[in-house]
Amino acid sequence: MNGGRLHSLCALCCALAVLALAPVASAAATRTVSGQVQKPEAGMLIAAVGPAGEIGRAKVGADGRFALKVPARKMATAGLLMLHPNGSNAGQVLLAKRSRRGFVRMTGSTRSLGSVRLQPGFATLARDLRGRQFSRRSSVPLTRSGRPAAISSLFKAVFAPKPKVIATCVRRYWEETEEGDGFELIDNLYRQVWGWNNMTQAQFDAITLRPTWIFWLKNSPRETIAKGFFVRSPECPNDGEYTWKRMYGWNWLNVTNFVSLNEPVDEGGLITRSVMWKYQTFTFAPGSYSSQLTAPDGKKYVMVTRDPTRTTDVSTLPAGWTMSPTYTLGRELKVELFGKETENFRTSNGDSFQGPMPPDFDLSQYAK
Repeated sequence: MNGGRLHSLCALCCALAVLALAPVASAAATRTVSGQVQKPEAGMLIAAVGPAGEIGRAKVGADGRFALKVPARKMATAGLLMLHPNGSNAGQVLLAKRSRRGFVRMTGSTRSLGSVRLQPGFATLARDLRGRQFSRRSSVPLTRSGRPAAISSLFKAVFAPKPKVIATCVRRYWEETEEGDGFELIDNLYRQVWGWNNMTQAQFDAITLRPTWIFWLKNSPRETIAKGFFVRSPECPNDGEYTWKRMYGWNWLNVTNFVSLNEPVDEGGLITRSVMWKYQTFTFAPGSYSSQLTAPDGKKYVMVTRDPTRTTDVSTLPAGWTMSPTYTLGRELKVELFGKETENFRTSNGDSFQGPMPPDFDLSQYAK
């Protein structure tokens, strides 16, 4: 699974931003949300989003400054989001009071937000608001630490598109194809991955995500080097049960849920780590190939997919990481990746290594 387009929010932890709302001269048709993020993520974006989708977006400059224009007539239903450079959701800006109630949506009378404290996945005000500046109908409770207790479910209810679920935990798997490859849509808000295999690359490329689907991404193609099989959808209780959605004229299978996507594990970003919840097997036939990645803590991971557009088969590794030679296998190898703690490490050339494997695993034992 590709999550290479998502970046970590760790650099934003406990950063401060100052936001201010002021009228714009052009016939008072817009308001400008301006401010400065003191420790911005490179290429970060700030967006205003309403129930019908995004209504404004601005880049955060290298100095952290931004100016976001919002239609005045839509401000009463608009909320603020932080976005990664690729436009994916980096977290909601939660507008909160010390009463431990937070607000997702602004009102048309909002003028000054003051300082907000950015944390991974959300942001909260550092001081009291002055007057009634936010929609009380969209308020959510806060924990003692300031973390929103229910923002996820609220934001999904207000802003998230809801493709039609056509079957939940039914005994229907997709038809196997010769290649065994598939295509995926990633729901970054609900943290789900939906796959389908009975289409061509051209048909997948022709899918244009709707403007209101700001939390969705199209996964880039992957070159599978082993035959993969999903034993069940993540939230289904029994093997052989799958959940399906209807999107863009195709039926999609819930193949994976994720805890995190492509968080850098080293300062140079040579390796990224994703944590996934899935039930999948990979079967390597005799004559196939793979290699083994070993982490500094000794855990081992097997290469299962590659980037078909890669320009090199060689990965640059950070200190402490090692990689075996690429072995041609002399006997069948079956890898089982079950549960909520499956790890996927992506190296600098786009190779994906998944596991961890059992402590006594050694890929060389399967080599010719």
